[in-house]
Amino acid sequence: MKKKKVFYLIIIALVFVIIVGLIKNIGKNKRGLKVSNSDLGIPTEIEEVKLSKLIEKISYLGTIESENSVVLSPKITSEINELVFKEGDMVKEGDIIARLDDSQFIAKLNTALQKIETLETSYAYLSKEVENYYESNPSAKKVETVEENFNYLKNEAEKYKTLYEYGAIPQSSYDKIEHERNTVQNQLEELKAMSQNTYNKLTHEKDMASMQLKELYTMVEELSLSLEDTTIQAPMDGRIRMIDYSTGDLAIAGRPFAVIDGIENYVVRVQVSEKDLSKINIGTKVIVYITGQDNAIEAKVTNIMPDVNPVTRIGEVKVSFTAKDVNKDMVIGTGVQTEFIVDEMDEGLVIETAFIKDLENRQIVYVLEDNYVYEREIKTGLVVENKTQVLEGIKEGEKIACKNLTKLYDGAKVYIFQGVDKK
Repeated sequence: MKKKKVFYLIIIALVFVIIVGLIKNIGKNKRGLKVSNSDLGIPTEIEEVKLSKLIEKISYLGTIESENSVVLSPKITSEINELVFKEGDMVKEGDIIARLDDSQFIAKLNTALQKIETLETSYAYLSKEVENYYESNPSAKKVETVEENFNYLKNEAEKYKTLYEYGAIPQSSYDKIEHERNTVQNQLEELKAMSQNTYNKLTHEKDMASMQLKELYTMVEELSLSLEDTTIQAPMDGRIRMIDYSTGDLAIAGRPFAVIDGIENYVVRVQVSEKDLSKINIGTKVIVYITGQDNAIEAKVTNIMPDVNPVTRIGEVKVSFTAKDVNKDMVIGTGVQTEFIVDEMDEGLVIETAFIKDLENRQIVYVLEDNYVYEREIKTGLVVENKTQVLEGIKEGEKIACKNLTKLYDGAKVYIFQGVDKK
């Protein structure tokens, strides 16, 4: 029993000694590693300076609209007999979209045409009567006969007067012929008045018939136009976006009936903040991403509204493109993503902004030469997000430090643990 206890104690002691030895050995290794790292230099990563594009852009959501949309409204109030097309259909200029009830207009037109036929006959008769009145009318003929008789008696009365003055005939003979002359003269004046009255009446009737005909002609023109208006036609090629009626409804004159969108040119309406509006100009390039389209569309700003909403401080920008820019049918009202290219560098030296160290009034980078880094002052240009354009100070292909910049200094020895020259 005692031998077993001694055996266990020996085993425990050996285990303890082994553990203590391992701990001491690990400590020595750590100190050795630290010394090794210190000899290698300050750890950092390296990036090679390359040529790259740099684009400053601002993104907004917009809404697609047709550049040319037409709202159709009936010119007359009438029941809808037929809808030829439906929403979403393509139409050509002149296509009949709907037919309205024309029965009342046809009935009124037929009545007016019948009246015109009757009045034209009457007007032709009256015009002929007026034109030939003094040649063919009995009243005028009678006036002509009495006037000839009056002229004869007038001449006779003048002869009798001469004879009476010379005593060739008695006064009674002269008085008789004078009485006959006066009687015929009165008769002639009455007949002339009656004849003129008849003529005036015929002329008035002719004029009234002419006025009525003009009114009927005008009515026929209006009814013909109304008949034309019973068909609602497409004024241009396009797609029907909306029809606000159904067959059997009463179409109200002036109330929107349908909307047709042109399919040649489109605009994207974009609401832009007042701050970003100052960066956008007419002609600014815009990349438009449309859901369902294979590729993004390159478009341009064509209109900037001159004012902004005083409450929201937001203005509207229009971006235009054509149907040839898209490869599938457009859905008007679709929301799209837009990117306004407000500044662009085609090709230049670009590095991450984090690789630059700011020292008072200058900016530097640490350029690698052998296993050392040296400060290099640079001049920067365009800054987009986390990228910066370098105008002067470094060249393409040079390698710069990109980690532990706060620990680096001019001439520092470095240990590259990741990057172009990983060791």
